[in-house]
Amino acid sequence: MRATLPRSPPPGSSGAVAPIGHFVRPDGTHVISALDLDSDQGWVAWTEDEDGARCCETAEEVISPCPLDELHDRALETIAGDAHG
Repeated sequence: MRATLPRSPPPGSSGAVAPIGHFVRPDGTHVISALDLDSDQGWVAWTEDEDGARCCETAEEVISPCPLDELHDRALETIAGDAHG
């Protein structure tokens, strides 16, 4: 499976996000984590399919503040708790 960065900014954003992490869950869903530079949300995560289409168009999920070395685990926890993800 190829690794890609998100093709579109998170909904509700003017596009100023800094993608930081990308990994694939066992079910094949791509999880993207990024720093939202447009607002005070901070770290955010969302899911995409293999073609880069968002799995949930409503919004990205906000990850609570955390050190960079914990971002991967926090992104997984946040996405796992999202009813749409």
